[in-house]
Amino acid sequence: MSSYWSTETGLAQLTTASGSELRSEQALYAGDALTSPNGRYRLAYQADGNLVLYGPSGASAWSSGTSGQPAGLCTIDSDGNLTIYGPGMRVLWSKPHGERRVNARLVVQNDGDVVLLGDPVPEQQ
Repeated sequence: MSSYWSTETGLAQLTTASGSELRSEQALYAGDALTSPNGRYRLAYQADGNLVLYGPSGASAWSSGTSGQPAGLCTIDSDGNLTIYGPGMRVLWSKPHGERRVNARLVVQNDGDVVLLGDPVPEQQ
């Protein structure tokens, strides 16, 4: 039987990321976090919809500015962008918006920098 109406509040079901890296086909859900290898920095996707980097003192060092939005998931989209989705996979926030990347991954480093790494898409022949 096919659906002819939906609340459009569903979320993609991806593997939950852990450790210090978020890879494509993985996600952070509300309450999940990545931690730098030295344990000093923590990137948390909070229940209020905000993605926040906490430093060694526990103070916020950076945030996506998406607090107050309904939490969904944080993942790397098909273009290699770090993207926060709300219910129904509605884009709430996405960075960067440049050249498309493959094999993308987000890494929380020991110095507190959070970097998005990836390879350029090969040119078509």
